[in-house]
Amino acid sequence: MNNPLKNLIEIIKTGPREKVKEAQKQIEEFWHDVYIPKREEGKKAFLIFLDEIKKFDEIKDPRSKLYIHFI
Repeated sequence: MNNPLKNLIEIIKTGPREKVKEAQKQIEEFWHDVYIPKREEGKKAFLIFLDEIKKFDEIKDPRSKLYIHFI
């Protein structure tokens, strides 16, 4: 499954600051548009986030770690 949330998390982990800010906004919109009103669908999508957060220590850029922390 190619989940857009996974792509956004990847941008936050490795992308330039401008793209990271946009990805953060898109994740926030996803949270309010999908996760909150459609709990079951949203939970499935956010399992990807939980899988990615397990790899937190592999993120090399400290700023990217900070961005992930505030999602």
